[in-house]
Amino acid sequence: MSCEAIARVLLIDDDTIRTWFRLYQEDGIEGLASFGYEGGACRLTGEQQDKLKAWITETLANLPEDAIYPINLADETGKPLDGGSDYVLHFDKGATPPVNAFLVRDAL
Repeated sequence: MSCEAIARVLLIDDDTIRTWFRLYQEDGIEGLASFGYEGGACRLTGEQQDKLKAWITETLANLPEDAIYPINLADETGKPLDGGSDYVLHFDKGATPPVNAFLVRDAL
């Protein structure tokens, strides 16, 4: 699920989601706890909050084996990745990750 999609569900800015993700990647739960939020009061009813919590638990919960987020910040030459370039993630035949999270297509 994208940062934009999560932001729409939570009715907050997608930059906030990116910040939370970065804080979690850098320092785990402690990083998230350090986030200096200054938001307004919740506008959801108790019932809406319960439904949201249930949806988050059912939809976003990861199994421990799925909660690994490899990161790559540079291409094969060491140049930082940027949004203006196209990149190809290559897996040897039969060596794709055992998850359903990649669009795998034949090499061009």
